[in-house]
Amino acid sequence: ADSAVQQHNSNSTDESTIFNGILTRENTASIIDTLDTNIINYLAENNIIIENVIYTDSVATAVARLTAMLTDKELSEIPFAALKKSFPEAYEYVAALKNEGKTWDDIGTIPFGISEGDKSSFIKACGTGAEHFGDTLALCLLVSPTSYEEALLPLLEALHTGPMPTLKAFVSGQGLDGAKRMEAITEKVLTILEPLKEAPVSYLCKILPDLINSYNGASAVSSQDPYMSLTGLILPEINVLLSDILGGFGITPPEYEFNQIVNLSVAAVAQSGDRTGQRMELTADREAVFLELASYILKVADYENNMSAITSMISQIMGIDMQFVNNIMSALETVSKDGQNNKQTKI
Repeated sequence: ADSAVQQHNSNSTDESTIFNGILTRENTASIIDTLDTNIINYLAENNIIIENVIYTDSVATAVARLTAMLTDKELSEIPFAALKKSFPEAYEYVAALKNEGKTWDDIGTIPFGISEGDKSSFIKACGTGAEHFGDTLALCLLVSPTSYEEALLPLLEALHTGPMPTLKAFVSGQGLDGAKRMEAITEKVLTILEPLKEAPVSYLCKILPDLINSYNGASAVSSQDPYMSLTGLILPEINVLLSDILGGFGITPPEYEFNQIVNLSVAAVAQSGDRTGQRMELTADREAVFLELASYILKVADYENNMSAITSMISQIMGIDMQFVNNIMSALETVSKDGQNNKQTKI
């Protein structure tokens, strides 16, 4: 971990190339804090509870769809045994679509019947709906420690909500039960909700370099590890992944060099569930990452008329008024224009 830290820090972007014009670090920090406050206040004033937005049938369906994409599993190939046992109505819905020869594109929303804000039902729905991914992962972990320590573990620890258990502890907790494996992963991912509620923009900027770097590493490992390749657990390059996810909302993102965000961070050794007990953790330059992220979001919005699809997606998922979304986008546009002359590299 020490040598990786030294190498990363030697490649970090010089902040003088970012904050030397209209936007100072102090101005940018103020903008981020204001955005955090405005979003939190908007959610409170409109009685929008994040848990109620996340713990839904539609999000659990999205998890099932995404994990099937990652393992290249067609709807017809998945038996959904755990779903049949835990959510009979949802199973009947999926089975009917399979009998009609339908695909994931036709699936709509699986009727799990998750009650508003019901975390335990949501976790079980994600586990049973994405059992196929859990089964593949269980098999992979059984024969390839690399798939955990160099792919899954760094990705989940990049959320900055604490270290993962060791491989032995993680495997012994679920055995070969794919649904339970996915429940454990879902529970870990949901730990992001507390920091998101406290400061959504700040938290996203904080974890983004580490998350991107960890994903890039996991993607490379998945294509090189023979067992991950054999089981079909291959993570696509990050631009391909984003195109697949956003494409479902009618958004076509442009190609982007994501290492530009990775380099806006400082590395340090952190506690980990890795066999060494340590990993390289990236701490973001919050203000610099925000400026780069704002620029990227505006590039996506301007590319192939994505703007209306973006505002529609955010409004649909979060239940946020379209005008508020437009206000946020306008603020990002102002930041992006003010900081344009400061940037050394561009998309």
